[in-house]
Amino acid sequence: MIYPSPYVIILGPPRSGTSLLMRMFMVNQPRVIGADAESQAFALDAARAYSSKAAMAHPYFVKLLPDEEERQWLADGASSFSNLLKRAADHLLNRSEHKEAVFIEKSPIHTLFYPKIHVDFEKPRFVVVVREEGAIIHSMVQARWIPLIGKRVKEIYGLRVIPYLAATLICFDYMDVISSFKRTHEYHEVRYEHLVTLHPDEARKYLSRLIGIDLEPLYIERPFSPEASSRERTLHLDRTHAYISKTPRFIIHLNEMLFRPPISPMSKVAHTIFNVAIKLRRARSNRPVVY
Repeated sequence: MIYPSPYVIILGPPRSGTSLLMRMFMVNQPRVIGADAESQAFALDAARAYSSKAAMAHPYFVKLLPDEEERQWLADGASSFSNLLKRAADHLLNRSEHKEAVFIEKSPIHTLFYPKIHVDFEKPRFVVVVREEGAIIHSMVQARWIPLIGKRVKEIYGLRVIPYLAATLICFDYMDVISSFKRTHEYHEVRYEHLVTLHPDEARKYLSRLIGIDLEPLYIERPFSPEASSRERTLHLDRTHAYISKTPRFIIHLNEMLFRPPISPMSKVAHTIFNVAIKLRRARSNRPVVY
């Protein structure tokens, strides 16, 4: 299937597999334009005023536009970080020698700004990465909080639950937004569990169908080599559920109440509490309420 839009926007919660998908698209793929980094352009627009100086030093745009003069020219003509992102995408697409080239961008926080992205990028192709919520929460805790507070916190159950609750709130916020997004927009859904268990040849065919172009053979450095096959770089499906044994039991029960249909009085109470919490979280942030 050939899609009309050359823009592909990857959405999904943090730690859901958006980075892995982006790497699979980027490595050795001449028809794919992008940078293995996060622009967070729409979030930056909501947080602060644009300046070409800040844009010039932004790590994403440095990777995307390594030529300093080219980057300066595009930055000077932009009115915002999101406008610079669109200008850079159009410039690189026009310069590409491949007629079927696509521009791909992934920033998990852009999930929260999908209505503006839909307008600014003229109805792009959205790809939503999904993963088991419990796995997202556990990965978020391991990546964000454990390095900060130390692994000894695992020995103290009460302290151990706190970062899991914080990660659960973030995940619930994102999943609420994604639920609203799915009701109003066309999209393709990719499961993290498929990305890590598919043979590279199968993954190439799968991703080629997803964006409508023939991808080159995939050279995937997946982030779990100790448990993976050294030849095929794949992970057994059972390993994607390893988080269950490492997550506090209370959090597992809470996730079942929050991310499954609220069929019991307790699950309805949990939904109500977390809905109030995410409203307070959104009110305290600079991001607009657009869903």
